[in-house]
Amino acid sequence: MMKHALVQRHEMGVLYAPMIQADLDDIVRQFDVQWGYGKDHDMSMLVSRRCVLRYLKATTSATVARLNGRFLGVTFIRVPGQPVIFPEASKELAEVDELLNSTTVGRDVLAEAVRDRDIETDMERRCRIDEQSDPELELFLVSSDARGKGVGGQLWSRAMALFRRFGAHEFFLHTDTDCDMGFYEGHGLERVAQWLRAEHPDTGSSFGFGTADMYIFAGDPAKVIDTVKR
Repeated sequence: MMKHALVQRHEMGVLYAPMIQADLDDIVRQFDVQWGYGKDHDMSMLVSRRCVLRYLKATTSATVARLNGRFLGVTFIRVPGQPVIFPEASKELAEVDELLNSTTVGRDVLAEAVRDRDIETDMERRCRIDEQSDPELELFLVSSDARGKGVGGQLWSRAMALFRRFGAHEFFLHTDTDCDMGFYEGHGLERVAQWLRAEHPDTGSSFGFGTADMYIFAGDPAKVIDTVKR
């Protein structure tokens, strides 16, 4: 992955800067801490890496927050028409999928991930979201170490500013009940689609993940609440 020119900003000692290659492992580790699937640590980390790479391969801007070098959070956004920042992510994602396909458990995990992605695509179709033209907040990840430092608010505000800079009048995001949906509701986003597991008992998970209800939120980055917590 190529290294990008840094535009760094400090807020209350926290450094906000564009993502570089060296950030990837920290992002994957924190993703696994928050949303890892347990049971087998190595498999959980591999699946978490796949999730992060799937978001990253489409990402056109990414901002990382650190304090004294410690990772605190990240946002990935995708604006159609802008170049992806890490084109190499697609190749690494294919390599991770190959590793998953080499084991029985890995094949089951991959099948469930593909199934859930199909569900998300159907949700997008039903609420008339078009990934080819509609901007997306691909990943919003904040470490528990960031609590009380205003990091979540800063990352959110910077993501909204980037959407506005690129002329986006609306964006969307996928989330589920494993995430803090109240944050999005509190910032003025509208819930435009939902998929409830209880209504689909045939989609159980053999690996222990994929049990959350799934939602799509959408909003205008010029109108949503982006007040930064100080």
